[in-house]
Amino acid sequence: MPSVGSITRKLLPPFAYARLRAMRGDFQYQERLGRLTPPWTAYGLLMAVRAAKKYGNNSISVAEFGVANGRGLKRMTILAERLAKQSGVNISVFGFDTAEGLPAPEDYRDHPELFGEGDYPMQDFDALQAELRGRAKLVIGDIRDIGSLDDILSGSGPLAFASIDVDIYTSAKSALKLIADSKATALLPTVGLHFDDVWSEWGYNRFAGELLAIDEINAEYESRKIDRDRYVDYWHGGAQPWHAAMYMLHAFDQPDRFKSLRSETQIIGE
Repeated sequence: MPSVGSITRKLLPPFAYARLRAMRGDFQYQERLGRLTPPWTAYGLLMAVRAAKKYGNNSISVAEFGVANGRGLKRMTILAERLAKQSGVNISVFGFDTAEGLPAPEDYRDHPELFGEGDYPMQDFDALQAELRGRAKLVIGDIRDIGSLDDILSGSGPLAFASIDVDIYTSAKSALKLIADSKATALLPTVGLHFDDVWSEWGYNRFAGELLAIDEINAEYESRKIDRDRYVDYWHGGAQPWHAAMYMLHAFDQPDRFKSLRSETQIIGE
């Protein structure tokens, strides 16, 4: 006998059905209709869970690089808890920061016209730690000196989404190297990425900042490549400005990438 949900879906127009599901608190439909904030975090988490299910993972890790006052990390944690409860996929949240603000810009690549030493410090580590109450793990220190991502994420599931909010080229390159240097099993075959400083009126370009870091990672790694998220526009039924900040790291040596996701041979019908 068909369920009430399946009957409702057949009777209602798609948009009306989506609004009904969103009203009932369904994370996926709320995200798709733009009712969750920040939208890039909600989308990144949702796609991470969908990828985890596709590849048979019950647990994943997500991270924010550049925590500052913790507003973004706290919001990521709240959204992750909601999504984990609805999806059945456990989501561990990590926040990476020096707690001292931005390092001094080294040259033009760090956009010294926009960022300065000490910008965006973590004002009160103890207060943030207390507010998080163990729901997210803070990893404090220079990204270049904290060890391997494999050890940090051990037991928490592969990395499935990361928000890169470190502003300058040198820090972005360090964060991306930490991810790219990971063992294949510490990553999902696809890792969603959000970059906070790749579009604006301030003249971001591929020769400096986070965009340069992306290009250099692609040039330096054979089996780890970063490309634009080519699904985000379609998923939301059209382009929105923040879509330009969504990327995806492809781990081409991840073992699950070599497992067929198809259940049968594909045949073109007459």
